[in-house]
Formats: sequence, C-alpha cells, structure tokens
Amino acid sequence: MGNANLSVDASSGQKLAYVDNVTDFGFDGLNKEFAHVLIMDDDTTGRPIEGGIEGAELIEIDSVDIPTNLITFKTNLENSWTTAKNTTIVRAPGGIPVKTVRMGDVRVVKQFPAVTVIPRNKNIEWVLMPGGTKETMNIDFMVYTRSQGGETTIEDNIKLTDVVEWILMSNLHIHPYEHTDPNEVTSKAGVGSIEYGVIQKGSEFINSARVSWSGDIYYIREYLFRQHDYMPRGF
Repeated sequence: MGNANLSVDASSGQKLAYVDNVTDFGFDGLNKEFAHVLIMDDDTTGRPIEGGIEGAELIEIDSVDIPTNLITFKTNLENSWTTAKNTTIVRAPGGIPVKTVRMGDVRVVKQFPAVTVIPRNKNIEWVLMPGGTKETMNIDFMVYTRSQGGETTIEDNIKLTDVVEWILMSNLHIHPYEHTDPNEVTSKAGVGSIEYGVIQKGSEFINSARVSWSGDIYYIREYLFRQHDYMPRGF
C-alpha cells in the first residue's frame, strides 16, 4: 500500500510530483506491473463515475526517486494539484485504490477496497532430509471491495485479487540452508488456491476473495546428530 502527500504544487501538463515520503512507492516490480496511482484532494467526492472517481485523477507511475521524494509519471497530468487542498497520491493497482491493509477479517475494515492478513496455522514436522524440521505456515490474504451490483464491482475484486496473487508469487526468495544436490528437498512458497464470494457486514454486502498462501521452510537441527547427546540442553 502506498500513500503520500504532495509537498510541492503540481501543474497540469507536467510529469513530476514531489511528495513528503515516496518510500511506499519504491517497489519497482509493482510499479512496472501495476503502475496506477490515484491523485485526489479536498474537492474529491469519492463518488464512482465512469472511468474513475469524481474529482480524482488516475495516472501511471514511470519511475520513483527515493532520495528526492520524486514521482515521475508516464503521461502529463491532466489537472493541477496543490498542497493547499491537501493533495494525496495513493497506490491504485489495476486502477483500484486500496484504502487499508490490516490484520484480521472484515470486522477490522472501515473503508473499502481493503486487504487483510489472517495467519491460519503453523505446522512443524521432523524430517530426515535435510536433517531437521520442516515448518509450514498457512496464511490467508482477504480482498474486499464494496458490492454495488453489476460487472464493475466484480471486476474490481478480481483485479485487486490478481495484484495480491502477483505480489505473493513474485517474492519467493527463501534460502534456509545451502545445498548443492539438485535432488535435495528445498523450501517452497506460493498461492495454493483463490476463493471468491460475497459476505455481509451489517446491512452491506461486500465482494471478497480468499487468497490462500503457504510456505515450507526447512531448518537443519544439528543437535540431532550428536553421538552422545540427542536431546536439547535442559532435558
């Protein structure tokens, strides 16, 4: 999730925007695949209209320079934006601005669209190869978009779910131990399933998706192979 405040007025026709903190937009992979951000200010109503949100501008990031807090866009700004009107820039992957990312289920969400993270369980299994334990963590990533009927809200839910899946499948750098044998068991992680549905919060219906992620990490437990002491100290 990216959210920053405009620090210098930006005029229509230019491609640059200086913000107070660009760190949240520094994920180059996400900027390349899902480059959209939403620009809005005090005059933005938030009312959905054809092609976007009333009073806001949807535009794509071209590059980010963290030392100078500079965002460069792929095209020129259509509108002028000022600090006096509290202009903010939020990440909108797939054209969908994410309002919040939190731990928990839909009960912790007050604004939509949103993503929540729910750890499910952690299993520990003793294994002979590589000689230690295999620990499996299962986590659900829940995607919520407000249901207003029609195809658009369903498409928004699918788009945002695709972004979550892409992030989870693109960040698989787990190296728990060194191995040279290609036939050795290695750690793995990824999305196992995606389930779409509609849930109710109060009198409101919310489009949702459950992205189920699991990861296996192998740890070598050297004390298992002591000749005279097979138990951890303290036993």
